[in-house]
Amino acid sequence: MPLQKTKARSLVKPAPLIHQDRPTFGTIMKEGIAFGVGQSIAHRIVGGLLGATPTPTPTPSTVSNNLEYVQCMKESQNNVEACKHLQ
Repeated sequence: MPLQKTKARSLVKPAPLIHQDRPTFGTIMKEGIAFGVGQSIAHRIVGGLLGATPTPTPTPSTVSNNLEYVQCMKESQNNVEACKHLQ
């Protein structure tokens, strides 16, 4: 009885290909926003623990002075010297 030749089968399976997607613009934006929010929260927590004071909000008199300065600049055709007293 003649011997039949059979092909040897490999016992080792090839490793599956790893498919890596390139990040999209939206993915990068999401990660950036999440990072920024996390940084902001951490900054506030550490600032609170160390007793940092928040930035003061503008008072009505500051806003009024700013409006007067803008009006003076319009009337004087952007002459800084004419409106220097309002700075």
